Amino acid sequence: MTRLTTNQIKNLVILTLSLGLLVLYVFSPSNKVDTSFQKEQIEVLNQQNIKLLKSNDSLDVVNSQLDYQIAQLNDVIQVTNGKLIISNSKLKDLTEKQTKIKDLVNKIPDNQIANELSKYLNRRDLKNN
Repeated sequence: MTRLTTNQIKNLVILTLSLGLLVLYVFSPSNKVDTSFQKEQIEVLNQQNIKLLKSNDSLDVVNSQLDYQIAQLNDVIQVTNGKLIISNSKLKDLTEKQTKIKDLVNKIPDNQIANELSKYLNRRDLKNN
């Protein structure tokens, strides 16, 4: 009989262990992971995502409407400011004219007031016509 060398014995043990692992791997029952819970969570999260996207879209629409209204109000404010500047200018002119009339009336002697008032009214009537 032939004797087995140490290397041959090692190779025989390694081969036997490898075959054993291969048999265990092929014939063992598979350990399937239950992913139904994760799938349910993913579905719930997808539904929440869809709801959030819809509400985001509606908020975008509302924001764009508000931006449009703000732009319109800013235009109205600018027009009103322009009219206010014109009104203030007219008010300043009228105040200056009132001051001039007071100065003229104060300078006129008592006996000429009626005469000057008639002249003023005639000038004013001519300007308005």
